[in-house]
Amino acid sequence: MRSRILLHISLLLLVIAIIWGRVFYLQATHFSKGETYFSQQEYKLALREYDSAMHMYAPFSSLLEKAASRLWEIGELYEAQGDHYAALNSFYSIRSSLYSSRSFFTPRKDWISKSDVKIASLSVKILEEEGQLSPENTAAEKKRILNVLISDRDPNIFLVMIAAMAFLGLIGAVISLTSMGQSLMEDSKIRQVALRLLALAVLFGLWALALYLA
Repeated sequence: MRSRILLHISLLLLVIAIIWGRVFYLQATHFSKGETYFSQQEYKLALREYDSAMHMYAPFSSLLEKAASRLWEIGELYEAQGDHYAALNSFYSIRSSLYSSRSFFTPRKDWISKSDVKIASLSVKILEEEGQLSPENTAAEKKRILNVLISDRDPNIFLVMIAAMAFLGLIGAVISLTSMGQSLMEDSKIRQVALRLLALAVLFGLWALALYLA
C-alpha cells in the first residue's frame, strides 16, 4: 500500500514537472522569436511574441520579467514616435498578461501598477488628440481612468484553492485509472472503474466551475 502511494505521488510530481517544462518551452520559444523581431525593429511582431511569452506563465522563470521589460521598451518607443495607440497596446499587453496568470496571487503587481499609470496617461492623450477631452478636464479624466484600472477584482482565494485541489485530484484519478492496466476490462473491476470514472467527472466539473467563479 505504501509503495503504491509513493508511486502515485511520484507520477503526480512527474506530470507537474512535464506540464511546467512544456509551458517553459513555449515561453522560451515565443521570447526567442520576440528577440529576433526586436533586433530587426519589427516591433509589432515582437510585441505579439513577448505577449505570448508572458501568457505562458511558468513559475520561477526569469523570462516573464524580460518579456515585460521588452514590452515596456516597445511601448516607450511608440510613445516617443507619437503612435499612442500602439504604445497603449504594448502597456495593456503587460497588464492583461499578468492578470491572466493570477491564481492564489497576482504576479508582479509592480508591473501592473506601472502599466496602469501609463495606460491612463496615454488614454487621456488620445482623447485630447481626437478632440474628445478639453484640457481643463484632463486631470479629472486621468484620475477616473486610473481608479477604474486599479479597482480590478482580486481572485477568490477559496475558489482558487478548490480549483487547485480538484486539478490535483483529477490528475490522481487519471493515474489511478491508468495504473489498473488491463484489469480495466475485467468484470470484477467494473465497480471500481465506474467509481473512478465518476470521480474523474466530478473533479473535472468542480475544477471548471471553481475556475469560472474565481
